[in-house]
This record gives sequence, C-alpha cells and structure tokens, in this order.
Amino acid sequence: MKIEPIVPIKADRETADLYKKIKDIFNIHSVPLAFQYIAPFRNYFKYLVSKIEESVLRDDFISLSKETKLEVESLFKENITLPLVLRKWREKNRDKSLSIIRQGRRILDINTKLVFVFIALRESVKSWSLSGKITSISTHEKTRFKFRAVKDQTRDFIYKEVIDEVVKLDAKGKITERDNKLLEYMSLSQGLFQKWQKEEEYLFFRLTLEKLFLLKMNLLFNFIHSPINVVIPLVREYPHYDELLYLLLDHFPTFSMQKLLFSLYLT
Repeated sequence: MKIEPIVPIKADRETADLYKKIKDIFNIHSVPLAFQYIAPFRNYFKYLVSKIEESVLRDDFISLSKETKLEVESLFKENITLPLVLRKWREKNRDKSLSIIRQGRRILDINTKLVFVFIALRESVKSWSLSGKITSISTHEKTRFKFRAVKDQTRDFIYKEVIDEVVKLDAKGKITERDNKLLEYMSLSQGLFQKWQKEEEYLFFRLTLEKLFLLKMNLLFNFIHSPINVVIPLVREYPHYDELLYLLLDHFPTFSMQKLLFSLYLT
C-alpha cells in the first residue's frame, strides 16, 4: 500500500477543518484512520465529507442507526456467549464494569454509524462498477485497478481506534485509574476477540450483521451518493488512486464491521 495517510498533527488547515467536521458529525474525539487514508485525495475527501454530513445528520438516519444499534446488541446477547474470562473479570471488578459498559455502548453507537457509511460507499461504488456505467473512465484507467496486498493493520484500524476514543489522560498527562482498568479489560478482550475471529461462529455472526445493515440501508433514500463515475474524476489527478478504490470496496467496510464486533465485547 503506497497511500500515506495524513495524520492529524500533520494536516494542513483545510484538512484539519475537514477532520474537525468529521469529529463533530460523529461526536468523536479522534479521527478514524479510514478518513486519514482518504484525506490525501483532497477533492474527493471534501466531496465525501459534505455527503456524510448531509446523510448522517438526517433524522431518518439517526433514528435508523439507533434502532440498528439496539438490534445488533440484542443479537449479540441472544446468540453469542461472552468468554468466561471476561465474565469473571466483570464479576471481580463490578464497580469498573458499569463504566466499561457505558463506554462500550457509546463506541457501539459510533461504530454502527461508521459501518453504515462504509457499506454505503462500497455498495455505491460496486453497483456502478458491476452495471457497466463507468462511462467517464478510459480503458487504460480500468486496467490500473490491480489492487495491491495491504499489510495487516488490524491493530491500528480496530483496537487502537477504540482505545484512542475511550482512554483519556488526566491533567498531568497520565492515564487515570479507571482507564488503567479499562485498558486491562480491552487487552484481555483483544486476545479473546482474535481467537473468536478464527471460529465459524464469528463468520456466521458477521454475515448476519452484514445482511442486517444491507436490509436497513434499503430504508434510506440516496444515502451517501458516491458512485465510481463520481469518484474517478475527483481522484484521477492523485497518485495511487487505484488503491483508494480497493480501500473503499474492501478494506474500510471490512474493518468497520470488525470494529463494530469488537466494541460488542465492551457492552
């Protein structure tokens, strides 16, 4: 992968303003890594943020997102048994468990919205690609879309993002006692979650949630319009834009769903 994400501390004024808008839209403290990978494609990033703002702040989406979050949490509790080690930890640390659950539900709310966004982007690009409507792309450009292997960035895209969102430093720049316990729980959860990912139960549950989100998206009209014939003219002047298409079609929706599933371990 040759795209260099723009980390917030290195963002210019315009990118920083777009990052702030993303944080305000989703009510989050840190900028999700996916948007840092899209940011180098300035024209498309500006377009995308405007479409996200139009869509995510709509009353029908806010209502549907809340409804979906509750369904996801209910499906998890009905079908998946939290590992015994985590249940024992919660029993032993009852006072800290309530705080973790509150944080987990907030993270679940954020990740539910992000899954909708990245699945919508994937479906928008994919549907136009498959229907042969790529009228504004040359034959030469079509041959460029040979997606390169991406190194395993699970920790950055999933665990680090969740940690950055929930762990705060005190006035002295140190992690609070509450957050030390939270990090302890999350470290324990991370290893167990990785084991779960290798089991059939995880695959089936992930597919169940994927179907749920696709079904719910049918209730949203014109949600984040970003077909490939809109994307290409906005990104073709930048290097490695073929990699961006891979991220939109595969990487981002996959990791956003995994992050959602991991956040269920905190609820």
